[in-house]
Amino acid sequence: MKQRYTLFFIWLAIFWVADLSAQSHPDRHTTNAFDGWLSCSPSANPNSAHGLSHWIRYDFGQNYSLHDITFWNMNHPDYITSGLKNVIIEYSTNGSSWTALDTVTIPKANASGMYEGVHGPDMEGVNARYLLVTAIDNYGGGCYGMSEIRVFTEDQTTSEFELAFSPCESEGVYQRLTGGMELNGTYNGLGVTDNGDETFDFDVQKVGAGTHTISYSYSGGTLSEEVTVLPCTDPFCSDCPECVTSDQMVVNMNPIPTDIYNGYEITSTGTVPSTNLVKFLYNESVELQPGFEVSSSGEFVADMRYCAENKTTNGGFENGTTDWNLYVDTGGGAAATASAVTNNPYEEAHSGLVAVTSATSDRWRVQFMQEGHSFVAGREYELSFYGRADNGSTINMRIELNVSPWTSHLSATPILTENWKKYSYRFIPDVTINGGVRITAQCGASVDNYYFDKVRYVEIN
Repeated sequence: MKQRYTLFFIWLAIFWVADLSAQSHPDRHTTNAFDGWLSCSPSANPNSAHGLSHWIRYDFGQNYSLHDITFWNMNHPDYITSGLKNVIIEYSTNGSSWTALDTVTIPKANASGMYEGVHGPDMEGVNARYLLVTAIDNYGGGCYGMSEIRVFTEDQTTSEFELAFSPCESEGVYQRLTGGMELNGTYNGLGVTDNGDETFDFDVQKVGAGTHTISYSYSGGTLSEEVTVLPCTDPFCSDCPECVTSDQMVVNMNPIPTDIYNGYEITSTGTVPSTNLVKFLYNESVELQPGFEVSSSGEFVADMRYCAENKTTNGGFENGTTDWNLYVDTGGGAAATASAVTNNPYEEAHSGLVAVTSATSDRWRVQFMQEGHSFVAGREYELSFYGRADNGSTINMRIELNVSPWTSHLSATPILTENWKKYSYRFIPDVTINGGVRITAQCGASVDNYYFDKVRYVEIN
C-alpha cells in the first residue's frame, strides 16, 4: 500500500511534529509570536560557507523523498518585518555536506489569523534527511524568523492557481515564486520573468503600486490572479526609497519597446508603436519633447512614484555625531555621553549611542536632538527610526519647538527593546514653522545604553 507522508513543523524553541487533523483550518496560522522561530543573533551556520548567519536546520530522523514546500512567514503584527525575505534552501543526507536547492523569496505575512502561507519550491523528490534554511535578508526588522514550514513526501501538483501575497513597491524583486501549479506552463505579466522551471520572478519595484495581473498559461488554458502591490507609504510597508535626483532617464528609441522605465526625471522623443505598452515611472517630472508620439493602438502611461526626501542629516551616524547635539542637565543629577559606535548597527557601519550613566525621574534631563527642521500646516509628516536599548527602557520621542515653551507637535513614548525595531509616527501640524523645530529623543529616566539608527523625517505626499 502506498502511503503519503507530510513533514509538518511549527517552529518553536525546538520543533515538533503536529497532528494536522487537530486543526479546523489546517492551512491557517495564528498571530501568536510564540508560534514560530525567531533568531536575533547570528551564529555559526552548519554550512561553513555561510559563516555567522541566521539559519534553522531540520533533522527528519531518516532520509525521505522530499517534494513541495509551504512556508508561513512570521505573522505576529509586531514582528512582521522580522519575517524572512530571501533565503537559501539546502539539503543533506549526513548533516555536513550540503547541496543548494534554490534561493527564493518568501512573501511577507499579513498579520491575520486567516493567513494560509505561500507555496515554496518543489524539491522534486530529492533524497535527504536534513533541510537547512539560511536567511539572506528580511523585511527590515531587528530579528529573523518564520512561523511554520511544511514539507511533502509526494508531489502535490494542484489545479488551483494561487498568489496569496501583497508586496510593497519598495521591496525589489521577488525571486522564484510559484502559483502552486506544475503543468509545464509559463508565467506572464508586467514585471514578470518566467524562469522556465515552473517559477517566476516579480519586480514589484518596477511595476509600482496598484493591482497587477499575473497569468499562468499551459496546455489546458490560461489562469490569472491579481496581485496588489502596496504603496511604500502604506503603514504595512517599510521605508520608501529616498529620492535620487541624479537619476535622469532619456527614452528616445524609435520605436520604444514594451517596458517600464524608471527615473527621477524622464524625457522622451520616441514613438510608442501599436500593440506596445510603455510605462514611465517618475518621481519629479516627465517631459515629452517634440517628436514623441503614441500610435492609435499603442498604450502609454506616466505614473508618478513617491520617493522620500529625508530632512534629517547624518541619520545613520556614518559621520559620527555630526549635526546631532546632546543636552544633559548635570545640575539635575543626570549624566550621559553620545557617540557613534560600530557595535551591532542596524545598517551600514555605525549607529548612534546615548549612554546614560546617571538617571533622574525626568526623561527631558537627557536629550539627543537635531535642530533646524520645519513643517507646513496641514501637511502630513512621518518621523521614523530604528532603536534598541540594552536593558529595555522607555524614551520620549518628540518633534517640538527649539525654544521655550518647547511646544510639542509629536510626542511618543516607545519602549526600546534589546533588539533592533523600527518605530514610526505620523502627524499633521496646525501651524507652519520654518527652521524652528527639533527632533529630540528624551532618555534621562533610566540608566541604559540607547542606540539609534536610520533616523528619517519625511513629508508624506
